[in-house]
Amino acid sequence: MRRSNPVSLTAVFLLISVLACVPVAAQQTGSTSRYALVIGNSNYADLGKLKNPVNDATDMAAALKGIGFEVTLLLDADIIAMDEAVLRLSSNLARRADSVGFFFFAGHGIQSGGVNYLIPSDAKIPGESYLKVRALAAQTVMDNLLQARNSLNVIVLDACRDNPFSWGRSGTRGLTVVGDQPAGSIVAYATSAGSVAQDGSGRNGVFTTELLKHICTPGMEIKEVFNRTGAGVLAATLNKQNPAVYNQFFGSVFLAGESAPVQDSPTTATTTTTIQAVKTKTPTLSFTKSYGSVVINTKTTGILYLDDVEFAELPARSDARLDDIETGHHSLRIQYESGEIEVYYFEVEKGIVVPVEFNWTPLPPTATTTTVPTTTTTVPIRSSSGISLVHVEGGSFNMGSETGEADQKPLHRAALSAFFMSACEITVGQYRYFIQDSKYKPSTGAAGGMVWDEAGKKWDTKKDASWENPYLPTGAKQADDGPVVMVNWYDAAEYCNWLSRKEGFQNVYSIKGATVTADFTRNGYRLPTETEWEYAARGGRRSKEYLYAGSDNILLSGWHFAISGNSTHPVGRKSPNELGLYDMSGNVQEWCWDWYGEYTGSTQVDPLGSASGKERICRGGSWINTPSRCVTTFRLMTDPGIRCFNIGFRIVRRP
Repeated sequence: MRRSNPVSLTAVFLLISVLACVPVAAQQTGSTSRYALVIGNSNYADLGKLKNPVNDATDMAAALKGIGFEVTLLLDADIIAMDEAVLRLSSNLARRADSVGFFFFAGHGIQSGGVNYLIPSDAKIPGESYLKVRALAAQTVMDNLLQARNSLNVIVLDACRDNPFSWGRSGTRGLTVVGDQPAGSIVAYATSAGSVAQDGSGRNGVFTTELLKHICTPGMEIKEVFNRTGAGVLAATLNKQNPAVYNQFFGSVFLAGESAPVQDSPTTATTTTTIQAVKTKTPTLSFTKSYGSVVINTKTTGILYLDDVEFAELPARSDARLDDIETGHHSLRIQYESGEIEVYYFEVEKGIVVPVEFNWTPLPPTATTTTVPTTTTTVPIRSSSGISLVHVEGGSFNMGSETGEADQKPLHRAALSAFFMSACEITVGQYRYFIQDSKYKPSTGAAGGMVWDEAGKKWDTKKDASWENPYLPTGAKQADDGPVVMVNWYDAAEYCNWLSRKEGFQNVYSIKGATVTADFTRNGYRLPTETEWEYAARGGRRSKEYLYAGSDNILLSGWHFAISGNSTHPVGRKSPNELGLYDMSGNVQEWCWDWYGEYTGSTQVDPLGSASGKERICRGGSWINTPSRCVTTFRLMTDPGIRCFNIGFRIVRRP
């Protein structure tokens, strides 16, 4: 059993360290925006428990709040929460050029192929190749912060612990030095490249303990904070742990103010005397827990889980209330009889009732058509072939993203005429009808299709892959209501022309082998332009500027790698966006008309993209992608002749 006295003294020391930051916050002028993301992962699903990271993150968050940062604290976070929080941090920092960002991670971190990966708490990583999709690359964090173009970003990685995975090689011990360090940044590692950091014997790891001593010191410039932290770590470990700090920031920033608070009153002097007295007394430390409530509304009967613990079965169309939930971050999950899962992440605050809605409902069974619920603000119409179409009103919007990847810039204005768009991706059943009716035999493009070869760690071509045999990792065949995949850009264009003829419209495309031209004055079906796709995905004139199509929560909007179960899913099962369009974030990527090209900053009206190129545009992300690739602005370029197990399409036409 641990002795109580040393624990109490450590707790009091840290409490005083944090409290010492509080007066400084009152001195901040408010002229600089400060945002911090602090992550501490201790309780790993498959890797056991680390002693200090949650403590490290909790104490660091309190310290940063004390010196004026707006802090997002994630404890035992999964990959979705980590990925989305990084995007939010970048977005907040991009609001002002003089803003200061602070990213702190404590937990398991390893290197692979010269890349550092931060391991989420729910990590299930059976092999090294899975790191790219099931862990957060440190370079991804740095890239997002670089795109914010703010004045200073501080990145602290107290994550240099031994590789916990059985497949780990000796070469993956500790972290490596990141080669592409953002300008205007300070990157601090708890120990040098290839080495392992020590957890220490107290509440915090050695590095975090030393950093907490100095980060709230008034009059101490940021680089001196890390100099003293490093010296303290060396002294505490007898030179066994040598922190590494890399500086690309050449200005001066005093996180806790440029000078110490002036002690100009008896009150201040009395406070100082009280703190010193702690050294001669054994203090008593007490904690009080706070609680809140959740009200849950369901549309369909399912089993409710609170923080992954089965709680109760909730009947359809019911309201339930959970009380006495401890304050902090939690998750609710409902598993339906069909196997579908809906998850909601939320934060409980003292005395606050949090409303949670679970909206999933099963679609009526259908053989060759897709029936879309009509409970959205836009009522779809049906083509004569049974495809649900949503009318997208014309309008203008700002296309692209100033905080996204390089090819999403610059932000530019685009205006569009009205069009109809299929509410869902074209399904297997709808594509089968096309094949049977038209006798179409794919000829243009490469034979077979692209799949991920896990054994060889590379993309591979399966000569017998097809829309009927897509080589999904589960080995399952797609049902008729699933999105068709293993169709290339030319196959999609042929489908559009066939459907136009079938319904009495004019062919938009003239197709001669690999040469395809388009007459956009014609009224037939076609692939959306990239601009039409993004405008519709963002909600058109009804847009609420969500990160994903219809929500800021990817779990509501789309199927991605963490929840897809390595497979596509029937269309229309996630929440629609503002227009009533489904699956525009996740499930499968979707072909667009445009050749891939760079954006220009000029305003465009009904743009058609680049006049020529080698790759066509795909949009929307898919079941094998991370949430960052499912945002409405993400762009992917793909050879139009390639068929792939995660690429499909949807269609549009003029009113």
